Amino acid sequence: MRLRVLLALSAVLWLFASCDTNPEPVPLNDAGRVVTPRGGGGIVLASEAGTDLETETEDVGPELKVRLPAEYIPSAAVNVSLDMDETEEQIIVFKRRDDPDDLIRLLVVAYDPIRSSWIRAWEGVTGATSVRSFSVYVDDLVGDHEQEIVAFGINNDGEQTLDVFRRTSDLLGLGLSYAPILSITADVTIEIEKVPRAETFEAMESVDAPSYPVVAERRDLDSDNPFDTTKTTYFWDFSARRYVVGRVESLSGDDIADGRLRDLFAGTEADLERFLQGPWFRSSDAGYIRLAFFDPRRRSIVFHSGHLQQAYQWTSSTKTVYGRGASLFATNEAIRTVRRLVSVTVQDLNRITISVQGTDGLDGTYERLTGSLQAAVLRAEARVRLSDIELSGLYRADDGVEIVFSNPEFTYRRRDDRSAGGYALFTMGEDLVLSLKYIDENRLPVDRKTYRVTFSETRSDNRLVRRLKLEPGELGIAGFFDTGQPQLVLEQIVVLEEGQ
Repeated sequence: MRLRVLLALSAVLWLFASCDTNPEPVPLNDAGRVVTPRGGGGIVLASEAGTDLETETEDVGPELKVRLPAEYIPSAAVNVSLDMDETEEQIIVFKRRDDPDDLIRLLVVAYDPIRSSWIRAWEGVTGATSVRSFSVYVDDLVGDHEQEIVAFGINNDGEQTLDVFRRTSDLLGLGLSYAPILSITADVTIEIEKVPRAETFEAMESVDAPSYPVVAERRDLDSDNPFDTTKTTYFWDFSARRYVVGRVESLSGDDIADGRLRDLFAGTEADLERFLQGPWFRSSDAGYIRLAFFDPRRRSIVFHSGHLQQAYQWTSSTKTVYGRGASLFATNEAIRTVRRLVSVTVQDLNRITISVQGTDGLDGTYERLTGSLQAAVLRAEARVRLSDIELSGLYRADDGVEIVFSNPEFTYRRRDDRSAGGYALFTMGEDLVLSLKYIDENRLPVDRKTYRVTFSETRSDNRLVRRLKLEPGELGIAGFFDTGQPQLVLEQIVVLEEGQ
């Protein structure tokens, strides 16, 4: 029955179809859209019962590297480096129209230098079904300089899912192939606990480092107290070549006695979003001040970390089955292809734990900010917005420095020095800020520079002069602060045609 329903909706779901009755494969020059099946007209998708399967209408991200069969429904794509060659691979997130379980799948696309073409190297299936609440990234969980594919999501039962795939050799010992090393679900939360690793490992001077444990918290079904849970820790077992159960602990729910907490846990996603509203500070360790600001009305989540600020569009929320927390799906406001799964667990009325998958330094226990400090954080000036100013073309300084902007990338030139990367122009409070992220020949980040920008545009006769004054500095929780370095002034001169 589900197959017949999906086929009946294929005309609505088809992303790249023409008016021809025979669907064409996804064209190479079409990046596609994120699409979510929806019931309508008396039709209800089976997977809509108990799960959120909506998809976004924004771009999936980078252009798809291969043509996909007609039964594949792509929802996202991300370019990543999975091996040591110079060419990035691509991970495509998709579903199959002929899958009765409606599961989210992964396709690894790699470049074959022998055939001089992109090929479908490997396919894998996850336990997740909700496209809007799905996040995939790569990280070295095992600690051997190999990148595992990590996929967080939500299944039809509303549980959080985690699927981890590790690279293995194919039958011929060539190419990219992966095997599942961990596939779990939990009705409270799942977290990857990052442990410190030596600088020699980060510098590729040592071959191994401690692996990251994975912790899953679930409701204790053997307990009469509905708030009791069990915490299971999974450790990497080298001999078994997979993650195995290492420790199981019982957590008492007796401290969850406040009636307001019980009402919150029994409430809806909207109730929990209202509970999270406002600023929280991380209290679990020392170091830079970490702040998290949740704004459900404007659908935004902002993290302040030392002099770095990360702003996300709050796409959706899915409460865990147990009700003590939620999985928040967020998209980076500056780089739309970067998506994160933010897991929040409520400890008490003024304390939560946050885990942001795929990032460093943001996880931990956060406490609610109150009083004058909260008022300071809530100032509207602290909000970050992408600027409406569009930078394009060549800007030149008197000392020979040239920057060519081609959104979202830039090229820096000065005599024989040439470098490139990506940029973002945004407002932070009353400041216009330009962030330049430099990358090397393997497209790996190597440096970042931040400037406060003064932009002006003047017109004289047949010339239009655009002027950029760049003041070096850094970003902190209070906004931009200069570092006292020399300013850089660049100009762009446009010769206007008659009548312009």
